[in-house]
Amino acid sequence: MLIQHPLGGRSCQALPGSIVALAVLVVFGPAGCRWGADDGPSSSDPDVVVHDAVDDLGTADGFEDDVGAGGIGPAALFSSLALPVFTVDIPGEDWKGALDEALICPANCDNQQPYLEAVVTFDNPATGQTEVWDQVGVRFRGNSSACEGVNPRIGLKFSFNEFVQGRRFHGVKKLNFLGTEGDNSLMREVLAYELLRSLGVPVAEADYALLSINGEVPRIYPLVQESDDKTFIEHAFPDEPEGHLYKVEGYCGFANFEYLGPMTDVYVPMYLPKAGADEEHLGDDLIPFLGCFTLEDSSDFRECFEAWADLDLFLEAVAADLVMPDFDAAVNAGQNFSLYFRGTDGRALLIPWDKDAAFRTGYCREDDPLDCTPPWSMRPEGLSRLMSAYDELLRTKMQGILLGPLSPEVLDARIDQLEERLAPLVAEDPDIQAHVDGWDWDAAVGVLRAEVAERRAVLAETLWPCAPGEWTSDGDWWCVLCNEDGSGFVDDSGEDVSDHNGCTEDVCDPLVGVTHTPLSDIPCWPDDDPCVSEGECVDGVCVGGDPTGCGDGAPCVVTVCDGDGECSDEEIPHGEHCDD
Repeated sequence: MLIQHPLGGRSCQALPGSIVALAVLVVFGPAGCRWGADDGPSSSDPDVVVHDAVDDLGTADGFEDDVGAGGIGPAALFSSLALPVFTVDIPGEDWKGALDEALICPANCDNQQPYLEAVVTFDNPATGQTEVWDQVGVRFRGNSSACEGVNPRIGLKFSFNEFVQGRRFHGVKKLNFLGTEGDNSLMREVLAYELLRSLGVPVAEADYALLSINGEVPRIYPLVQESDDKTFIEHAFPDEPEGHLYKVEGYCGFANFEYLGPMTDVYVPMYLPKAGADEEHLGDDLIPFLGCFTLEDSSDFRECFEAWADLDLFLEAVAADLVMPDFDAAVNAGQNFSLYFRGTDGRALLIPWDKDAAFRTGYCREDDPLDCTPPWSMRPEGLSRLMSAYDELLRTKMQGILLGPLSPEVLDARIDQLEERLAPLVAEDPDIQAHVDGWDWDAAVGVLRAEVAERRAVLAETLWPCAPGEWTSDGDWWCVLCNEDGSGFVDDSGEDVSDHNGCTEDVCDPLVGVTHTPLSDIPCWPDDDPCVSEGECVDGVCVGGDPTGCGDGAPCVVTVCDGDGECSDEEIPHGEHCDD
C-alpha cells in the first residue's frame, strides 16, 4: 500500500495501520522519500506556504499569528487524538554516520551539540495547506546516551529556531523524539509526565510520533515538548509567562541547593539561565531562594522557603519523585529538573524533565525505600532538609499519589491503554521486531508493570508504618490499617471486620482495609453448620445443603449431631414422654 500526497502525486512507503492525522516530511538532501522536482510542493502553489528565514511566522512575533491562524498549538500537536508522521532524508548512505560525525563526545557542559540543516514540510490539517519550513536543525538528542551508544535507538531533536532566531513551529521551537535510553517499553516518560500533570506540576507535553529516516519503515518514538524555552513557559504558564527559568543538567554539575554567596557567576552553568532568565537575574530570585537553606532554625527555614516557593506545587513534585523512583531525578541525583520563578509572585516551582527512568526500583534501598539514589550520586542536602522540614505534609501527598494516580485503577489502566495503542505500531517497527540489541518490547512492558506493582506494595508498608490502633511516634496521625488477630481481621480500633463467610475471601489491604471477594464453585455449609450437608458457593453465597440424617428411629432414643458433625445417641430417661 502507498500513501498518496494530495499535492502533486508524491508517494512513499506505507505507514503502519493507524489513523494518521498529521503528516510531516523532513528533507535533508536529494536522497530517499522526498519531494521531487516535478511532484513536490512549490512556493508558487497557492496551497503551499513557505516559512523561511524572512517569513513573518519565522519571527518571535509570529507565535500568536501561528497558533491563531491555522496553527494547532502544543496541546493539539501532542494530543493522543493524532499521530504525527515525520520522514527524514539525510544525504549519503550512512545517515547514522552523518549524525555521529556531528556529535561532540564526551559530552560536557561546554559542548553544545551541533545541528545539521533540514527542510520540514508539514501538511496542516487546520488549513489544508502544505507548509515548508526551511533551515531546520536536526541532531541526535541526549548527551551520554548519544555518545555511549548503548541503546537500541538513539533519539533525535529538531530545532526550528537554530538557524532562524525566534522562529516557532505551531507554538514550539524544538521537538524531541525519544530513543529507548533505558526504556524499551517506550512508556515511562509519557506515564511520568501524565502523573505529574495530574498533580498540577507543570511539565512538558508528551505523546507519540512516527519517524521514517531515508525511506525506511517508520519507527515509533515518544514525542516530547522542549521544557526549557520560552514556548514551554508560555504554554505552561499562559497567565504569567514573564518568570525566570534555570535548568539543571547532570553533566553541568550536581545541584545541592547550596548557597555559594552573592556572586552570580559561581552558580552558572550548574543553574543554567534559560527561558526569560539571564545571569543577572540569579540575584533577584535563585540566590536568595538558596539562601533559605543556610538557616539553621527550622521555623526560620520554613518561613523563608514559603516566601520564595509555591509550597504546595513544589512539594507535589518532590513527593512524585519519591513515589515514582527515578535514579536520574532531582531527589536522587540532583539533576534533570528546572527551577521556575513565576513572574507574578516570584515563587519557585520544581519542574522535572527527562523521566525515561521513572518507576525504576533497582536502586531503592530495602531499609529506606524512599531513597533510590544510585551508587554514583547522592541526594541533594537541600532536598533532604526540605523533606525533613515538611515530613508530614510530604507523607500525606505521597499517600494521595499512591491512592490516586499510582493506583491500579488509574496507572495500570493507563498502561493497558498505551499497550493497546502501541501494539500495532510496535508490530510494524522493524527494530523491535528484529530484537535489535535484545529489544523485547513485550518483556519491557511486563517489567514496567512488575516494578509499578512492587513499588505500590513497598510504599503501602512505608507510608502506613504503624500497627492498627497505635499512634505514630510523633502522635500526629492515625493509622488506617487492618491486621490479623488470630481469628480474623480487625480495623484500626481493634473491632472485628471479618465477615466470617466461608464463601468470601477476606484480604487485609493496608490502603483500603479488609476486602471480601465473593467465591464460587467451592464446597460450603450453610451458616457454617456441620450438621447440614455440603452446599456450594455461588457468588459469595452458600446455597443448598440439607440437615444431616442421624439415628435409626429406635424408641426412647434421641440421636443428635454435635459441633463436629458427628451423630450420637442419648436415651430418654425412664418415665419421660417419648414419641413412639
